[in-house]
Amino acid sequence: MKSRQEISGIQVLPAISILLAVIIISLVLGVTDAQDDLAAKQAQYCELRGIYEATDSEYGWPKLQGYEECDYD
Repeated sequence: MKSRQEISGIQVLPAISILLAVIIISLVLGVTDAQDDLAAKQAQYCELRGIYEATDSEYGWPKLQGYEECDYD
């Protein structure tokens, strides 16, 4: 009588290795995407903060907690 592995044709070790590789790649891409999102939010905040400073508080955003200091060149 054939075993379940022989019938299905799937080898366990390569299947687990591929699954782990996919999981690791997904985690790395998720972390990279999260860092890009934070950088984009910081850039948008700094742009609107600069507008706030340039228009004497008429437009843009005031100083908000949770954002880094902006460098106005």
